[in-house]
Amino acid sequence: MPNGAILDVEIPIQEEGEQEMAVDLSDNVANHMLTQLMQTGTVAQNNFVTVQKIVDYDYLENKRMVTLDEAVGIREVASKVTPAGPSQAT
Repeated sequence: MPNGAILDVEIPIQEEGEQEMAVDLSDNVANHMLTQLMQTGTVAQNNFVTVQKIVDYDYLENKRMVTLDEAVGIREVASKVTPAGPSQAT
């Protein structure tokens, strides 16, 4: 076809007594696209949930951590209450 030749397409001729088989692809294509859209939405929702869980776990992990300033402050306050440290079990 690069030389400008015409493309011949054969069209089957319906003989007498045969039924015409017409396929409307627009419905099939629309259904396929809707299915893909729903699957994409499901994957996106799963990713959003996973990211939210990671953010929650990161927040909780950072909430458990104590900075050095806080640790020294707690030790200073605790040493004023019990200067010798915690009492030994007898």
